[in-house]
Amino acid sequence: MRSGNELLDLYLRYVEETESPRIFHIWSILSAVSACLGRRCYFDYGVDYIYPNIYVLLVGPPGGKKSTALKLAAKLVAEYTDVRFAPDDTAGQRQGLIVALENKQDDEEEKFKEELGLAEATSLDTLSAEALEKMSYGSIPDPRDKHVLYVAAPEFGSFMGERSSAMLLFLNKMYDGDPYHYKIKNTQNRLGNAQLTIIGATTADDIADMFPPAAIGKGFMSRLILVHGDLTYKDIARPKFGPADMKEQIGETLRKIHKEMEGPIGETEEAANFFNSIYKAPIDINDARFIYYKERRHVHLIKTATLFAAARCSNVIELHDMQEAHALLSVTEKKMPEALGQFGLSPLGAAKQKMIEFLRAADGPVSVNALWAVMHKEMKYSDFTPSLNDLLNAGDIEQLHSKHGPMVVAVDRRKSKDAEIIELLSVKAKEGSGGA
Repeated sequence: MRSGNELLDLYLRYVEETESPRIFHIWSILSAVSACLGRRCYFDYGVDYIYPNIYVLLVGPPGGKKSTALKLAAKLVAEYTDVRFAPDDTAGQRQGLIVALENKQDDEEEKFKEELGLAEATSLDTLSAEALEKMSYGSIPDPRDKHVLYVAAPEFGSFMGERSSAMLLFLNKMYDGDPYHYKIKNTQNRLGNAQLTIIGATTADDIADMFPPAAIGKGFMSRLILVHGDLTYKDIARPKFGPADMKEQIGETLRKIHKEMEGPIGETEEAANFFNSIYKAPIDINDARFIYYKERRHVHLIKTATLFAAARCSNVIELHDMQEAHALLSVTEKKMPEALGQFGLSPLGAAKQKMIEFLRAADGPVSVNALWAVMHKEMKYSDFTPSLNDLLNAGDIEQLHSKHGPMVVAVDRRKSKDAEIIELLSVKAKEGSGGA
């Protein structure tokens, strides 16, 4: 399998004998590139700078090898660079992140932790002094990265906590790179030039526990790239990585990105023309929960294209970088509604989601009568047949006929989806493309 980007191609060969869905690996290594860039590179969008940090959430069933993909990329960053990692067990409370982002000198840090830990709840959420003491953040490779952290959270619920609106607003600021103002003992403080890159892993069922119902309208979901993978890439009894020299080459590329890349990110005329041509093109997400994501999609495209360019150690976005970024986002977006599961759905929408989840978990075809027996407490019979037709039309299930009556089965998209990812990320497949 080959992509059009040398680092991605090398990385996919390195992880070929692992079970994680390829799309998990691709977004994991892109988040690693994002963390290595820090705040030293930016894209001048006219009215503002767009920094290359991204928020990625890998979503799949338990045992879906989400954490495997996340941890592998994060370990390479930790081994080959001095990127600073954030605490991943903040339980939805901002103090741990604020302490780490402030990055005060040793003599200042202890006093700051004490003051922050004792702050009243009206200023910040409470966090124990013991939890603050467990945090360590590493060195600072560049002054511009003093307030920059990489969040790699294989258990994203431990990082987000439960339905913390204050945490969501804080993360919005850190995504945009905006100053954050907070109080300690009635003293106003300002955290400036701060930034987070986040990659986490969770299940669709846990999303409803982590995010408050207003999360979609508050803008956090529009900043989040939801990457859904419902099946492993292939079954491997004894997973293994590629040879050591391949790992070394990947690690040295990350090190070079972290140590050498800086300054503005430019674009060729061809890349700019391609971006302009798809700026308002329809997005393949037929789900009202992603209205705000669609409005921010151009920002995701610029950030992702920047990462493709940076993976080549280049400060210039070429046409193929923009095309591959658009292709990757397009593939990812098709499965975003499944990543959210029942979160934010109407009662009927939630019932349909349960129906497809039941069929995916079933060992083979299920009779329509048996499926109704499972679903009769979730929906009216008048909604059952239309819901089945919706899933059939969407290609999520297939209908079979047997002597016992009609049956349905979930479509196994594992091979076709991975082939689609690689094909869409191939430069050759996109040569001559000038539109969406």
